[in-house]
Amino acid sequence: MLPVVLVTSVSPELAAAAFERLLSRSGTVGISYADSPLRRVIHTSSEVVELRDVEPESDCAACAIASDALAATTLLADLDRWAGLVICLPTAMAADGLVARLDSTDAETGATYVRSVLVVVDAATVRDDLGGDALLDERGLASSDCDRRSVAEAIVAQVEYADTLLLSGIEDARVPEPETQLVQELLARLNPGARSTTCSELPDVAAPSRSPRSRAAFDVAAARARVEPGVISAPLRDTAYGVTTVVWRAVRPMHPGRLRAALTDLVDGVARSRGRLWLANRPTQMLAWESAGGSASLGVLGSWLADTATQDWGQLPTALRASAALDWDDLVGDRCCELSLTGTLPDPGRLRERLESCLLDDVEYGAGPASWTDIADPFVDALGLAAVLLPYGVPAQEWR
Repeated sequence: MLPVVLVTSVSPELAAAAFERLLSRSGTVGISYADSPLRRVIHTSSEVVELRDVEPESDCAACAIASDALAATTLLADLDRWAGLVICLPTAMAADGLVARLDSTDAETGATYVRSVLVVVDAATVRDDLGGDALLDERGLASSDCDRRSVAEAIVAQVEYADTLLLSGIEDARVPEPETQLVQELLARLNPGARSTTCSELPDVAAPSRSPRSRAAFDVAAARARVEPGVISAPLRDTAYGVTTVVWRAVRPMHPGRLRAALTDLVDGVARSRGRLWLANRPTQMLAWESAGGSASLGVLGSWLADTATQDWGQLPTALRASAALDWDDLVGDRCCELSLTGTLPDPGRLRERLESCLLDDVEYGAGPASWTDIADPFVDALGLAAVLLPYGVPAQEWR
């Protein structure tokens, strides 16, 4: 079986350096991509094996690359000339789409398996990148004209999905030790299970490995669970090396207007936040909250478990089912607001107060859910019209 390592980064220079280092090992072949026109290169450290243009699939360059890389990987496995394969993904491209295709093919043919997904991060710039709102397009890194992601969003997606993290700039002391410790802690909060490495410690892709079903292989299911929308994890320590994580929970809905007014405050100093929200005027919708740097988004995850038939619970993420079982409320079920916010937070207490200020006050809450459907909704464009079905069946005078 041909082991595959994927290399991702928002820095083309750092990705190329790691790729070449991995490719220098005997018995290893690599796939990389060049832009304008989109072109695939298969090569070893000493020769170009194949050079071919890639036809784009509509406006989705990432889709075209994933399809092409899968076909090229299958071809190289069939040739049986090399003992390891390294794929350097284009700048800012997430690895999950290609990993899913490779994993599906592995299940069918058993010819290849993903050994690792490596993300290369610049220790000198990642703190500012995760705290800013610069767009990939502004740095010439967007995958297409439609790619409006921020640099922070791209970094977060790559770091949270990977199982190996290469922090560039710490071996040559280019980054002072206090900053290195802060950055390492920040990235560990994003992905506690990722293995840290340096360029000199990169593994030999072609080295013999145990079965791909063993720990030597990339755990696709675990990676998928790590990035599941609406799911949070709490760190062992609230604060370390200048990095703080606030885990906040409330069994009371938010007022959509006050949440909209607080958005800027809720991302101030926050590198990454995620979780799920309950908006008062949307009683049946579980909403996913995501932020990276200065960008924040809301999306509809689906229905709360309280509104889902018991026999259908098995289709929902395990983490959401476990949380519902632990914190079930007799009145509102699993409805709640639950967020994890991580960053160099200047005042965690103030952040908690700002979150609390978004909740319905006692008078609004006591009026009951029938009165909440008339609240003006500033998120209609993003979330669509609010559901008007009231699932509770609890008289307003009993809603306390």
